[in-house]
Amino acid sequence: MQSNANLPLGATYSSHGNCDFLVWAPRAKNVDVHILGAEDRFCPMSFLPRGYFHARVRGAGRAEESPGGGHRPAVPLAPADRLMVATAPPYLAPDPYGGRSNDPAYLPRTLEVVAGLRHQEPAALSAIVSANSARLFRLPLL
Repeated sequence: MQSNANLPLGATYSSHGNCDFLVWAPRAKNVDVHILGAEDRFCPMSFLPRGYFHARVRGAGRAEESPGGGHRPAVPLAPADRLMVATAPPYLAPDPYGGRSNDPAYLPRTLEVVAGLRHQEPAALSAIVSANSARLFRLPLL
């Protein structure tokens, strides 16, 4: 297993359907990863020094390895007040950027796909996830 200090923030596929999650939430008392699917799961994250939280979650690997076509069916089920949108690990760029290294500049494309799956306008979803991020990280809403 990688040292937690070497993990990037966000979700990192590790192996065999496992995924490491690392978040920085220095004012949070606890953080859980909510895995949506046929059975919802809440996975508590361990507190690390300097406000970081880590969890390794089994069965939360890359979508293309998941039976039944990945995680897309779960997207509309996510409660709006819990939804976050982020770019995936570096090797898993969204369409039409597949085959390239992932980049935060692709976040608008990820947001468009998630909005489409939820039958929402991207601007409306952007406002929701911005408010969720501000609440989670206790940031001012811009």
